[in-house]
Amino acid sequence: MTDGRSPSPWGGRVPETVCDRAGACLGEKLRQRLWDLVVDFPVFDAGDAAGIVESAGWIRHYVFPSSDDVYMVCNRSALARGPGGGILEGSAVRPSNATARALLNQWDAYGDGKKRLEEVFAASSLNFTALRLCR
Repeated sequence: MTDGRSPSPWGGRVPETVCDRAGACLGEKLRQRLWDLVVDFPVFDAGDAAGIVESAGWIRHYVFPSSDDVYMVCNRSALARGPGGGILEGSAVRPSNATARALLNQWDAYGDGKKRLEEVFAASSLNFTALRLCR
């Protein structure tokens, strides 16, 4: 999927869908057929997720770029590192304290938006991969 503002990274080798995800277009396009893989670059916050979640039954696997900023809105004392030294994805847990959580969300609104996307997709039936890319 693309918002049409950037050239497709696939160069015409795969079908491309261009539409306004804020309206009904995205869900309508997704429900026209069964999709083996949807790679969605312009998804930034939970408000962008509605058409995807509503169409989860039509998508075998969904991939979107998240961000390592999600760790910035999580409980730092819960972050665990793997054998290679990288932070383990499953340890990205938000603080249970509402005040601490709100401060982190305000401090890194981008990380909050990406973490919310991951949470919305995790609570749905969507089979997805979030790529936590470094900025």
